[in-house]
Amino acid sequence: MAQHLGGLAVPPSPRPSLPARPFATYHRRGDHTLTDTVAIPDFRGMQALNAWLAGHDAGLLLQGPDPDGPEPVMNGIVVRQHPLPGALLERWGTVTVWVHHDPGGESGVHEPRRPIPPAGALGAELPEPGPSR
Repeated sequence: MAQHLGGLAVPPSPRPSLPARPFATYHRRGDHTLTDTVAIPDFRGMQALNAWLAGHDAGLLLQGPDPDGPEPVMNGIVVRQHPLPGALLERWGTVTVWVHHDPGGESGVHEPRRPIPPAGALGAELPEPGPSR
């Protein structure tokens, strides 16, 4: 049905398709109201930022074990979560995740450590110590 604005007929805009919500289900409660619940995905083994984004896409909020802690859930690998995967939680409910922070090992060291030069190999490059003047 066209809308009329100031004498001009404006065709209706196409309705955008809604994104799929693969984890969403609706359940009736005793008071006969519908609640939107979400089946919790398995976040364990995921990068923390990717888990946070996947949780948001599913309609969940992720937080660390200490919500007032100094570190946000952005870095590291998710090693544990509560509630467990497959449990139902109301949309935009909170899932607590524990994250293992990997310090990165020796990724910042750029000088070669191996192979070690053989003994006396640098002697040819350095001048012999002589009498000081």
